[in-house]
Amino acid sequence: MGLPETARCETKHHRCIDCKDFLRAKGLWAIDAHLVETRSCDFGYEESHRGGVIRAGDPVHDLRIGPGWRRQVRDRISSKQSCTPLMDLLGQLTATALQTLHAALEEREAQREVPRKPPIIDTCIALSSSGPIVQKRWPEFYTKAPEEAQE
Repeated sequence: MGLPETARCETKHHRCIDCKDFLRAKGLWAIDAHLVETRSCDFGYEESHRGGVIRAGDPVHDLRIGPGWRRQVRDRISSKQSCTPLMDLLGQLTATALQTLHAALEEREAQREVPRKPPIIDTCIALSSSGPIVQKRWPEFYTKAPEEAQE
């Protein structure tokens, strides 16, 4: 929901996260995540980085997952200093991966002789192990809510 048309506003900062998934040959999956942040005015920055100024419209961040991504993530996460946009992108990447692979993982699990609890159960309120979706779709993994168990 946007602001009413009568409200005057000016964009100062824009963060755009775009995640796409692809089914590749031999049943392999690829997920492309791209984050771009821009600002509407010049702003000062560390002198050693871009000469101390980032110009309006130039990307503050322009991250794309590619070669060396895992190493870069490990380097940044293992340190005490982290990059908030990178962490945001990781969250979106994870969500995209879960949505992308969910159907494929369910299909693989359906072929198992002894089913395992789907990892998506209890990842959100809609997929609570004590909720109606799990009760209907995966009854063997349904658990009564604590208040139901006492009855």
